[in-house]
Amino acid sequence: MSIEYITGFIEADGWFIVTIEKDKTHVYGYRIRPTIGIRTSDKEIIELIKANFPDLSFNEAITDEGHTIQLLLRRRDDVLKFILVIEPYLQTERVKRIVQLMKELIGVLDSRKDKKDFLKALSVAKQIRALARKGKGQKGRYDVEKIIKSLE
Repeated sequence: MSIEYITGFIEADGWFIVTIEKDKTHVYGYRIRPTIGIRTSDKEIIELIKANFPDLSFNEAITDEGHTIQLLLRRRDDVLKFILVIEPYLQTERVKRIVQLMKELIGVLDSRKDKKDFLKALSVAKQIRALARKGKGQKGRYDVEKIIKSLE
């Protein structure tokens, strides 16, 4: 399976999201996690994707009463490695922008020094959420605006 095919599959059937979770072990009480996901009923495609990226740690789950396989990348370094490989082959402007923002988010999270950086990460996460749902804003348990206001 070529990288071009995998990229097309991700653009058509995958997703790029940012989850925000309460986590008392993090300085500001929240964990920001960029994630890439794929859902398909074709086990062969899942195995081919994993074979093309053997160094990445995929989380795999069976959903929909065993009819669908969900594959997730949740570690920041794995998300970054994956998007750096597929980025040159992306076709849609929306996904290209999401990938740019994901790279920016990971950079901010990796070099985060203070509250200003955390607020920047939340701002970028909000932009990704909006694009990921095609302008509707990603639904999430925690409202980014409320978190930002509580930290200012």
